[in-house]
Amino acid sequence: MLSPLEKNLPVTGSRTVVVADDHELIREGIVAVVSRQPGFTIAGCASDAGATFALVARHRPDLLLLDVYLGGHDGTHLVHDLATCYPCTRILALCAFEEQSSAQRFLSAGASGFLVKSASSARLIEALQTVSLGQVYASDRIRLAPMAMANRSRVSDNGR
Repeated sequence: MLSPLEKNLPVTGSRTVVVADDHELIREGIVAVVSRQPGFTIAGCASDAGATFALVARHRPDLLLLDVYLGGHDGTHLVHDLATCYPCTRILALCAFEEQSSAQRFLSAGASGFLVKSASSARLIEALQTVSLGQVYASDRIRLAPMAMANRSRVSDNGR
């Protein structure tokens, strides 16, 4: 049975967001923070890779906040598949650890940003705003390699 946050929520805003994390408390916290911000609307939440892919396919959100270890599995392939199938959905990868190698791997796979889960709510909003503008975002201690920056140029803006 789906929790209320995993159900599809109405989409009425300038930037639609899907939240994917296997921890309900994290999903609820992100939804609470993002929902308070003008210009962002939650399109839905998912707790596993299959539900995430289905929500993105259904809503074609502007932004996806994605736990990089969704369900305990490395999400590099999921990021790559989503970025390939839905290039207008910008992916903000969320990770419990601020690791340079993880950030580079996910940015190279197609994520538009990498944010450590210990970041403040202000940093979360800053990251969402940055990637929604087509720019690359990374947590403070992550250095962006030129390859990751070049990968972002493949994403079409399509008027968003």
